[in-house]
Amino acid sequence: MRSLHQGSATGESATAVNFLGFYTTPLGNSAYNATENVVSMVSPAAGVLRNLNVVLQAAPSAGRSRSVAVYLNGSATSLAVTVADAATTASNTVNTLTVAAGDRISIANIPTNTPNIAQLDWNLHFDTTNTKTFPLMSSVPTLTFTDTRYQRVYHGGNAYAWGSGEPEMAMIVPTSGTFKSLYVYFTVAPGAGSPTKSYTFTIMKTTGGVTTATALTVTVSATATTGSDLVNSFTVAAGDFVSIRSTTANNPAQTYAKIGIVFAPDNDGESFLPMSTYQSPGAGTTYNMAWGQMRSIWNSFESNSLMVTGAFLAKAFYVSVVTAPGASQSHTASLRRAGTSVQTATISGTATAANVVVDAVFTQGQIIDVMNVGSASVAASTNWRASVLIYFAPAATTTGNFFRMFN
Repeated sequence: MRSLHQGSATGESATAVNFLGFYTTPLGNSAYNATENVVSMVSPAAGVLRNLNVVLQAAPSAGRSRSVAVYLNGSATSLAVTVADAATTASNTVNTLTVAAGDRISIANIPTNTPNIAQLDWNLHFDTTNTKTFPLMSSVPTLTFTDTRYQRVYHGGNAYAWGSGEPEMAMIVPTSGTFKSLYVYFTVAPGAGSPTKSYTFTIMKTTGGVTTATALTVTVSATATTGSDLVNSFTVAAGDFVSIRSTTANNPAQTYAKIGIVFAPDNDGESFLPMSTYQSPGAGTTYNMAWGQMRSIWNSFESNSLMVTGAFLAKAFYVSVVTAPGASQSHTASLRRAGTSVQTATISGTATAANVVVDAVFTQGQIIDVMNVGSASVAASTNWRASVLIYFAPAATTTGNFFRMFN
């Protein structure tokens, strides 16, 4: 099953190789890191990466270039492009990269001859071996705490802390399906000795405002650096929320965590683009980024929130706030394509969620962002969450003398 994976980042080096995880956004703290292992992601599914597209917001300049390469388990691969001289875009639709479940993947930004500093936007396709398989990956900040914390299931930066509250990290699932195949990778083991040191990651589910721990959980202990749960699973309905909970035992060592999980949609070909920020927009028209970790402060200038996306068909748009707008008040949220709203949902009165089901086609290289229009006396809230339901038509397959289209 095909899904779109993308990222955007600033703060790169003009002279040294820097690395990114997937789903990064160009926030104030750079998502780049000089150490690949810090930002890499762990894939929870097997498949093939292909169709790498790269856009730079400024050309490298004459005689200079930037290469962008996908790394597998810490090594460069042939799935790479080079943007040189006056060019700002490049694509590789020839080379592919085969990935096994448990492999680590990352993106490298490689400068030559001190190119201009420029925002990097990139995207690629992940064609999984199995049908009904959408891999979500999270490369999350260093674990230094001993209390219970929460994180997004779709997160690409190493600069943003774990949250002490579950709602700020919860992400909307815009279609029904099953979560399964949880993988965890650490850069540093919890530590040897007695009593046993460990980290435990549990996937949380929120339905109808009630949050519960699911059976999908992994504990990594002592000298181990990997773990997985390939037995347990849980189902969700459209509009449910999911997040990651971390708990510790006996003061384990500081580490970076990479977490991957599979979402198996009931309808083959469906995946989603989740986004969230702990700060809800207020009155008036404001804008924000359209995937993963959004800006905490909404901006009145749309130009500050733009990113370049890959091609996909958006089928629905879900949005939620923690605090209802209030009597005769509303939040009207829109997914934007090249400065035009293409999907709009309004949360009004005592409601805290809304959605709209309408098709919107995005093509490679188009600008994407979100807009929110709050009424004059809309109630202050926290934790604005949204998600775009994405669809790629399943590949046709042949079985014996029969032709079958999965849908």
